[in-house]
Amino acid sequence: MSKNPKSSACGDIKRHLRSHAPDASQDQDGRGLADPEPATEPLDGSHDIANIYTILTKISGDMDGIAEIRKTTASVEAKLSALITRLDEVEKRVEFLEGAEKELKANPPATKLELDQLWDKVEDMENRSRRNNIRIVGIPEGKEGQDTVRFLDGLIPNLIDSSGRQLEIERAHRSPSQRPSSTDRPRPILARFLRSADRDFVLRAARIKGNLSWENNNIMIFPDFARSTQLKRDRFKECKKILHTKKVSFALLYPAKLRIDAKDGRKTFSCPRQAMAFIEKME
Repeated sequence: MSKNPKSSACGDIKRHLRSHAPDASQDQDGRGLADPEPATEPLDGSHDIANIYTILTKISGDMDGIAEIRKTTASVEAKLSALITRLDEVEKRVEFLEGAEKELKANPPATKLELDQLWDKVEDMENRSRRNNIRIVGIPEGKEGQDTVRFLDGLIPNLIDSSGRQLEIERAHRSPSQRPSSTDRPRPILARFLRSADRDFVLRAARIKGNLSWENNNIMIFPDFARSTQLKRDRFKECKKILHTKKVSFALLYPAKLRIDAKDGRKTFSCPRQAMAFIEKME
């Protein structure tokens, strides 16, 4: 389809006029006019200040977080240092224990059973060393004078029926403790006979006679034992009191065993509780 000749001519005229039209930047004399100032938006800094404040706030928050991280890191470092120190101490102790274990394996210690057996032997040896001794209780302080052996040489035949038997006392003295006051119980006198047979004779005669008296003082004679053995024997005191009340024959055997003459035969007890339970069931 062909173009309209009229439209084509109009287009040519417009192009010609546009090419020959005076420049708006020049005046009629052809001089150039000053460029017009470009239009600008009015200046407003509030938006920028808000942005800067936001950024600074964020930086401040980040700095607080960094400070907290540094504080936490310092705490962790301190704990790690303390842990390392303790680990060093543990290593030293482990080394010491390992060395001690090697020594124990090379030289094993005695077991509890072996120690008990050794103690029993030591206790028995001490009691045997006191085999010739007696303990006399109830003699007022000072009555023995300066020579306790001579005093007992005259006292013992008066307390028991010696039947003219010559009793040889090797040595005698008060129990080595602080001198009591006049209102306290006097200290016992320890006497050692030259022969154990004399000691056994005195104990047997005192048991047969029963109550011993001298110058209105009740005197009692006991065998002399090691302290540990005496404590074991003292545990049967309540049992002996009840047996005396019930008028039951009994004997306290060496080192610490209570023998009771019951109706159904003799019973021997090493434990005070078992002995008491048996006594309570007796009629």
